[in-house]
Amino acid sequence: MKKLLIIPAFFLCCAVCSQEMKVHKTNGTVESFLLADIEKITFSVNGDDGETFTDPRDGHVYKIKTIGSQTWMTENLAYLPNVYPSTEDSYSLPYYYVYGYEGRSVSDAKARDNYRDYGVLYNSPAANEACPTGWHCGDDDEWKQLIAYLGGEETAGLKMKSITGWPSGAEGDNSSGFTALPSAGRLEDGNFRWLGTMTYFWVLWKSSENSTSWARYWTLGNTAEVVWREATRHAGFAVRCIKD
Repeated sequence: MKKLLIIPAFFLCCAVCSQEMKVHKTNGTVESFLLADIEKITFSVNGDDGETFTDPRDGHVYKIKTIGSQTWMTENLAYLPNVYPSTEDSYSLPYYYVYGYEGRSVSDAKARDNYRDYGVLYNSPAANEACPTGWHCGDDDEWKQLIAYLGGEETAGLKMKSITGWPSGAEGDNSSGFTALPSAGRLEDGNFRWLGTMTYFWVLWKSSENSTSWARYWTLGNTAEVVWREATRHAGFAVRCIKD
């Protein structure tokens, strides 16, 4: 026989009030929940609902979240089969970087705090193939769908950015649970820049596109805006995988 758990009214009220400070907003309305679902509540300032995916290639565990009709990893991809110094790059071959690391040892790169906190920086060819089976780097339409769902380019960044890790006044409320951190990048001039202040996410590059030198990305900085741009394919940016 299943035991009935009796929760004093005072504690139940406090739990509900606490959760109401953290529930997600969808199109400006707060999602409600039933008291009967209280066992399902996961308390987290970053909107994590407890779901994970384990990459079979290296055992890395990622938090994931369904946002609208899409399921995204809520952490930057950290798959690192090789690593290169920032002085080396390619427009056509996959290259992998860890911010600030200038060696070639995968184990040494993975021991860095920047790997643990921000994952891997990929050039565009690497970004196209780095996600595990069943997942892929988000394409242009998928990014636009996500951003539209979160209210559009002018405000989506606030809902996507982590509550912590950004400069004071530039942090987000992370009401989407996307948890974007300022992971910066390896820029087109071959230097690591903007750690702690900017983030860049590659868009899946399709062979049907005219240019073999340029690829799209989305960037978040000190404002609530999400900005679409293009960069040469040898730059090094973060990847967020979306479920197939």
